Amino acid sequence: MMKAAFTIIELMIVMAILGVLVALGMPSYQRYILTQHTQNAKLDLGVISSAAQDNLVTYGSYTVPNSGLSQLVGQSLISSRILLNEVTLATGGNTPPYVFTFRPFSTEFIVIATPNGNNCSGCSTLELSSNSNQIVFR
Repeated sequence: MMKAAFTIIELMIVMAILGVLVALGMPSYQRYILTQHTQNAKLDLGVISSAAQDNLVTYGSYTVPNSGLSQLVGQSLISSRILLNEVTLATGGNTPPYVFTFRPFSTEFIVIATPNGNNCSGCSTLELSSNSNQIVFR
């Protein structure tokens, strides 16, 4: 009595087909991930902009008291240059895809979302100004 089994050739053909499917699907998946990182960064720019407007109402200026913006936004404070009054925020885990820099001036502010390392290679730098209130790709 013979047992029914797969031959090594049949298994190799199945592995080759799986390899082709993965090779075809991987670029689409990577584009999808980059698009999601950019969309999340756009949403975070809006949250930071809203927090800056709240800061204007609460403190009378866009300038940030020590870590005040990070408390309003609810994100972790990466660094803060008090002399320049520039605050850098990060969102999303240990290696966030974007790092946000908030630069207040007397009558306006700029928020810059910079891709962070290999986690978002291929992502665009985004900038939001309070004057234009439009996100600009750099």
